[in-house]
Amino acid sequence: MEIVPTASGTYELAPLPPALDHGLSNEDALRLVKIYNRPPEDPNKICHTCQKNGPFKARLGDQIVTVNCNCREQWLLSRHLLAAGIGDAYQRYSWRHVTGVPAEARDRVRLYLDNLPGLLNDGLGLILWSPRTGTGKSLMSYLILKEALAQGYSGYFTSFADMLDHHTAGWSDPETRAWFTRTIEHADLLVIDELGKENPGRHNVVDELLDRVVRSRIAHNRATILPTNLDPSQVDSPGQGFGRYHRGLLDLLMEASIMVEVSGKSFRDQRRSQRVDDALNGIRYPVVVR
Repeated sequence: MEIVPTASGTYELAPLPPALDHGLSNEDALRLVKIYNRPPEDPNKICHTCQKNGPFKARLGDQIVTVNCNCREQWLLSRHLLAAGIGDAYQRYSWRHVTGVPAEARDRVRLYLDNLPGLLNDGLGLILWSPRTGTGKSLMSYLILKEALAQGYSGYFTSFADMLDHHTAGWSDPETRAWFTRTIEHADLLVIDELGKENPGRHNVVDELLDRVVRSRIAHNRATILPTNLDPSQVDSPGQGFGRYHRGLLDLLMEASIMVEVSGKSFRDQRRSQRVDDALNGIRYPVVVR
């Protein structure tokens, strides 16, 4: 779903991809209420994109254009993305927001995206790494996941800390345990953000979880994307970079991953300034998948 011109010279939102042009399952809808306190809203009364004003102002490259809103489709797409772990802010980011990422890294990620069906079929994922924060690793991971969902694949975005919480919650909750197996272990594409930022006091649980998830996903040819600040080259340095985790498991993961270093400067300050300027000028970004 993206902003496209019309024959009359105005702009509108492209139709939903067929894979997402339907309601959530009852299970996913109930989970949104349980996890996010997000019961269904009536798209005839509420729209978080146009505020029920119909047309809204949006940026399209260097232009500011007026876009005709499709409130129902914005609502439906937003719920699909939220069910996949993609919050409202990242629902509205597109490749137009990928600025400051070096061309080599961006091109390698786009090459992965261009060959997504074959790579997912072979269970090949990505390790996007940089010692710096804010270089675009997580943003590009969100964009890949959104494209996978638009193509009809199952997928989920989680931080490593949240994945730990879901894992331990499943010890006493059969419903969460079943969801974890179906979504974390067997989704076609799983993004695990912030590897290395988990509580160090949970080291034993971390090793158990990595063993379970990594081995299961690789055994079933399920692709995994890891945006991380850890250096994969330090796999043999105990306590540093990837060296803080079990070597055998990381060897398995790295064998099934394409490595991309996403260097460059952090552009979070630039993005924050743009968001403030957009808010003050009434500019909105629609929920998009690309």
